[in-house]
Amino acid sequence: MTVVKCFWLVLFAIIARAQNCIPAAPLYPNDSRLGELTAASCQLSDSTKVVEYRLVIPVRGTLQVIPKATGFTPSILIRDMRGHKVEYGTSISRYMEAGTYRVLVNGLATGKFTLTTTFQPEANVLCTSFGHLGAGQSVAGQLASTSCKLPDGSLFDEWQTTVYGSGTLNVTMRASAFDSFLLLRGEDGSLLATDDNGGGGTGGKDAKITLAVSGRETYSIIAGSATSATRAGTYQLTTLFTPNPDETCLPVKTLTETTQVNGSVSAASCNFNLPQRQDSSLFNINLIHVAETGTVRISVPESTFTPLLLLLDKDGNAIVEDSESGGLYKPLIRQSLTAGDYSVLIFNEDSFEGDYTLQYTFTPGTALPCPVQLLQNSQSLTGTLAGDTSCRVVELLSDTYKFSLPASATIDISLASGDFSTFLELRDSKDSLLAFGDRTTEGSSAHFKADLPPGTYFLYAASVDLPGNYSLNAQFTPKTIPPCASIQNIGLNTGFLGKLGQANCTGAAGEPVDYYRFTAATDGTVAIVATASELNSNLTLTDSAGKVIRTDQDSYGQGDALIVHTLKAGTYKIELRASDSPSASRYRLDLLWTAGAKPPFCTAAPLQIGTVKTSSLTYTACQYYDHTFADIYQFTVVDGTTPVEIMAVSSTFDSFLFVTDSKGNVLSMDDNSGGATDAKLSMLLDPGNYYLIVKPASDPGESGPYRLTIQQ
Repeated sequence: MTVVKCFWLVLFAIIARAQNCIPAAPLYPNDSRLGELTAASCQLSDSTKVVEYRLVIPVRGTLQVIPKATGFTPSILIRDMRGHKVEYGTSISRYMEAGTYRVLVNGLATGKFTLTTTFQPEANVLCTSFGHLGAGQSVAGQLASTSCKLPDGSLFDEWQTTVYGSGTLNVTMRASAFDSFLLLRGEDGSLLATDDNGGGGTGGKDAKITLAVSGRETYSIIAGSATSATRAGTYQLTTLFTPNPDETCLPVKTLTETTQVNGSVSAASCNFNLPQRQDSSLFNINLIHVAETGTVRISVPESTFTPLLLLLDKDGNAIVEDSESGGLYKPLIRQSLTAGDYSVLIFNEDSFEGDYTLQYTFTPGTALPCPVQLLQNSQSLTGTLAGDTSCRVVELLSDTYKFSLPASATIDISLASGDFSTFLELRDSKDSLLAFGDRTTEGSSAHFKADLPPGTYFLYAASVDLPGNYSLNAQFTPKTIPPCASIQNIGLNTGFLGKLGQANCTGAAGEPVDYYRFTAATDGTVAIVATASELNSNLTLTDSAGKVIRTDQDSYGQGDALIVHTLKAGTYKIELRASDSPSASRYRLDLLWTAGAKPPFCTAAPLQIGTVKTSSLTYTACQYYDHTFADIYQFTVVDGTTPVEIMAVSSTFDSFLFVTDSKGNVLSMDDNSGGATDAKLSMLLDPGNYYLIVKPASDPGESGPYRLTIQQ
């Protein structure tokens, strides 16, 4: 490597080392875990040790994370799945959005620790984010008073399980403190099976479902309490899948030691959309059993089609994917794994069938950390990225560079390659994502320019696709960053057209940030909406002291951000930035306000059969699973022999109707059967309580008045 030295930066005598971390272990919102930081633990680029957990928060609310240790003080770092820092400290208490997060226990020293989490959900809000459970796995869960609730008020946890082919799915739930109850739903929310006491057990209170399934989809398992009374306690949930004798979507082989698999991806292979993916390409499955901690190397050196490798944990969570790290059309994955079961999928990205050779090797022991090179001012370097030697950052082959700024400066870094599509990523001193660089259309060069405050940073020079050589150039020019003195006052129920960066305020990564201030004389509910055609907006709502209240990136659809929250009277601040690019772009910010107590949100309102109701959908309604706003009603059927007729008519939105039972199972739905964009349902229902959801078909931005008719 060629290095041109300039010592404008503060340098370190010891080169730090980062590491590809072993996939995170599960952590629950109300949990207690024993762990240990050891010399063999994964480490960050600053050489501190970490143990990483995967946390799924089903609904927004307040999370507390408290570590305890003897002989050292661990810190907690929470990141979102994109790698952005959410919070860092010796303990954490903050409002969190629903979603999946990485929780890192971090320390300079080694030793054992206890990690405790507690969670208080926002009342009357739907649970929307759930964990995955592999078909053929078992999980220990816990129902608490803070758990999600079905429409009838009973507690539940939800688990997503993907079944690759047709066969028999068995689900068993055992609990000692409450009467177990199971529901199995399809991808459209419809009920496939339910059970209360079919599993036997003590007092006959275990639940068990045995169902023939067509597979090739992801099912929802509702693990709950049979009664609406608040009953807390631990439970054991177990799944088992037995494929049909004629099923062809089956694992090709179980990989346990160095081996080679010659196979074909054909019409008999698996073919459906996996969770979180839009890829319905044909694929084959190979299981992996790892007996001890080590590193797996999985490659496809030969194929007659365009292959892609995807490595999953035992529950189906993606660990890493690759398509060309071994060369053109030659995927290669190197990943540290702990003892356990995994699977690797090989996708055929073409429309025709083909053959392949898959090679698997396993090397026991802790993987060596990745080197971190020092980056200096006015420096030009050359380097090489290769599948067998380079580390990965967010699935990309990359080299890591470290630089420190003793004073604020403008950094100007470019990455060029004639071999691969380039990518630049800036991270903070704890490896949390700060910003991406810009790329040319064809991807041969990437560029990052920003004004940064003093501090230590890490830069990832990465390839989006192939291995190969690159050149990296860096310039650092001292620059005083003026304090951000401009905060735009914005009135309630007003809108503002702006251009990001117009006030010359910058964030931690030098990205443009615009700040707004508003004051509410009374308690009320605010809706903050940021829309733009040129950027994906990122909103943060804070109190007057800067404490984060809410954040959002895309819940208004199409990369637009929306925050709806009930506030006390007072003064608040809004931060608006781009979630994916540091460039300045135009946007619109709207601030809507409704004075008064907290709205009922997702609490069902009573509705009598024989009613014609006129109402209006607004931002104070329930934010539904697809981010649209919905009104929810409860109605009771006494006569089960006459069809119930329901119709929703609106001139301002495309109306959509759902009817569910008291457990939330979808019984019927409709979009346009009422003519034009009006919805209409007609169904026979047994006597009992039901729930009706009125919402726009798909657009979160649609709202307005509607007329609802229900009769029998």
